[in-house]
Amino acid sequence: MTARDLSRAVRETEARYERWARAIGLRPSQAQRCPRVVAGLRCTAWRSAAPCACQALDRVLDHARVWLRADGRRVLSAEPYDVTSDDLAALLVCAIELGLVFSIHGASPWNPGATVLLVIERAQPDPMQAQHKGEQQ
Repeated sequence: MTARDLSRAVRETEARYERWARAIGLRPSQAQRCPRVVAGLRCTAWRSAAPCACQALDRVLDHARVWLRADGRRVLSAEPYDVTSDDLAALLVCAIELGLVFSIHGASPWNPGATVLLVIERAQPDPMQAQHKGEQQ
């Protein structure tokens, strides 16, 4: 692959990201690529004896990027190759602990057809549950 081919491939990938992000109302962020950051916490990578979530999940968080919604909430996208059920189980445990949710999409901007797209973000409060709490008070 020549430098020109590589440059074209990078531009095409970035264009796919731009189209995907625009379609769902996201813009790029420079925040640390960590589930803890998406949850509103600090990344603890290299600051603690225990590995941070981003280190423990490094295989499933391949090709990670952070995005911002219009309301300022952070969203983490990851595009792993060969994600396993164990990888997804570890991500699910982490998501529950941090109050996050994730979705899995077959169409990945990084390498369509070879990677899956994981989108990780804060769980939205259930409006019916909030309404019910208000009725109880």
